[in-house]
Amino acid sequence: MIRFDALNTYNKSNNVVLSYIPLSVVSPKLPLTKLRLLAKVHKIKINTRTPKFDIETALSTHQCDNCYPTVTVFLPVTPPKHRSGGKQQAHHDNTKYSFDTNTEDVKFPPKPPSEQLIQKVIHEFSSSQNPALIEESGCAVCGTL
Repeated sequence: MIRFDALNTYNKSNNVVLSYIPLSVVSPKLPLTKLRLLAKVHKIKINTRTPKFDIETALSTHQCDNCYPTVTVFLPVTPPKHRSGGKQQAHHDNTKYSFDTNTEDVKFPPKPPSEQLIQKVIHEFSSSQNPALIEESGCAVCGTL
């Protein structure tokens, strides 16, 4: 929104459309960040958690000296230039993740574990299951076992 006294500046530009549109019509079309800014310009106190609908209602029922002599300025928006490849190409670039396909040294299936390794695994499992090491705790809700 801009005051009428600044119209001369915008009238000189060919790429600008000026129109008087009431806040009640403009506010539903604006994003929340712009609504908060507009409420601040019109000195409407808005909480940070105020929903968009409440801000729109406050703006539509609001009238002050800044409301009537204002116009809405529409500027052309230039679309962003399309990237040629860019991020999409990086996702499909598999040369970054090269794997060694030399499998001459790898024997598959692997040899079975030795008797010593089997005994070590069983011993460590059994020692971790010792009743002295297992702690029993109560229910988190009622506290009973």
